[in-house]
Amino acid sequence: MAELSQAVELAPNDADLHANLGLVLARVGKVQQAIDELHQAVWLKPDSAKAHNNLGLVLLASGKARESIPEFEAALRRKPELKVAADNLHRAQRQLSLRRE
Repeated sequence: MAELSQAVELAPNDADLHANLGLVLARVGKVQQAIDELHQAVWLKPDSAKAHNNLGLVLLASGKARESIPEFEAALRRKPELKVAADNLHRAQRQLSLRRE
């Protein structure tokens, strides 16, 4: 993770590096830092369906289903055939509906 953090420092405008760092941070439980890195990836590369989907995944996993839905929808607008984003959107919507019941 330290090497990836250094790479981000050396190439702060590389959306893929921010996305990869965000995913690594999420895996080690640094959720807010992960969300921040993934937001940066989306900001740098707003047309990336993968970046939106990954941000949505971390938000959903951290209990933020309502916040994840727009990210999955953004991923699908950019790449409608991205089945994983559609599946994630349904999971997020289901989580929200279960909370309301």
